[in-house]
Amino acid sequence: MNRSGGDDRVPLIAETEKQLNTLLNDFFVGCDLEIEFQTPTLEVLLSAPKLYVDDGFRNAVENKGHGQQRAIIFTILRRYAEYITCSGEGKNRNLILAVAVMITRTSLINPRTFFPWLEKVKMSRRLSLSQIA
Repeated sequence: MNRSGGDDRVPLIAETEKQLNTLLNDFFVGCDLEIEFQTPTLEVLLSAPKLYVDDGFRNAVENKGHGQQRAIIFTILRRYAEYITCSGEGKNRNLILAVAVMITRTSLINPRTFFPWLEKVKMSRRLSLSQIA
C-alpha cells in the first residue's frame, strides 16, 4: 500500500496522493505529500494512516510548521469538495463549506497569499467568498 511497495500500491491511494500533491503545490512548490499505512494488523486497520511531507526533509505532517499544516488541511478540504461535488452523470452537486479564518498582526496566515488562493478556488469551483473585517 505504501510507495516502498512499488507496483503493489493500491491505485486509488496513489491517485489520491497525486491529486493532493498537485493542489499542495499551489502553496509549497516541490513539496511531496505521502500517505503511508503501517503493516496491517487488527489494531492498525482500525487506526488512521499517517501523512508525510517531503519539503527537502521527509517528516510526519504533525512535525511541520503551522503554515504547512494549514495548507495541507485546506488541500484535503479542497480535494474532498471536488470529490463530493462531482456526480457520475456529469452534473456538479452544490456544497457549502464554511471556513473561519482570523487574521491578526501576529497571524501565521499571509492575507496576500491566502485570499488570492481562495479567489482562485472560487473561480474554478463556483464558490462564494465573504470577508468580514
